[in-house]
Amino acid sequence: MSERHIPAELRRLVADRGQHCCEYCRTQARYSAGSFTVDHIIPRSLGRSTTADNLALCCHGCNQHKSRRTDFADPVTATLVRLFHPGEQRWEAHFAWNDDFTHMLALTPTGRATIAALQLTRPGLVKRIRAQAWRARTLSALGAFAESWRHGEQALRLATLEGRGVIPIVVYACLGYLYLAQGDLEQAIWRFDQGLALCRASGSRDWLRPIAVGLGYAYALRGRLAEGRALLEEGISESICTGGLP
Repeated sequence: MSERHIPAELRRLVADRGQHCCEYCRTQARYSAGSFTVDHIIPRSLGRSTTADNLALCCHGCNQHKSRRTDFADPVTATLVRLFHPGEQRWEAHFAWNDDFTHMLALTPTGRATIAALQLTRPGLVKRIRAQAWRARTLSALGAFAESWRHGEQALRLATLEGRGVIPIVVYACLGYLYLAQGDLEQAIWRFDQGLALCRASGSRDWLRPIAVGLGYAYALRGRLAEGRALLEEGISESICTGGLP
């Protein structure tokens, strides 16, 4: 059954259950350039029905990699195990993030099999996105704005389609500083605001200070002094709490 034949009310129920995130990789739908879909966890051809507990909200990447799979070999034991079932299992029981939120970690055989089957950890892609984001920021500091913009926007496209954890945050921060250096305050504020929202939603604090400071400075330049001051003070407070430079 295609998504268009799943009742709209049922699709909303599933999306709300997942807090509008992919129920496998936890990418947030509103920050993704790719399409999200509500699809069957266990195919109807295997006897399962179109009910909330057999439907999951998933991003394009996870949906394509999972396809019709319901089990996969555990990379450690080579034993065939059932894939993670969002309608019946808790994400936190099978997965966790590493310290800098760049990679998903498996806590169980189900977690290991799911990460392998859906290719949830792609180190080469993560390094490529991070490198492009930092190249964009470096070029902007040198005044090479056209080339900087090209690298930055490409990094953003990759991050929103495939990036996991902290990677989209890094890209938004670098793009924010790119547009700030160029003097495009509207675009800088938009990028910083997206990055700050992701920081707060994910609980990642590593990039909270530079993004809050950048956004606060951009607000101040636009004359939004009260908002700018609040964010700059938040950045200083975060620096003190984490032991960074104020």
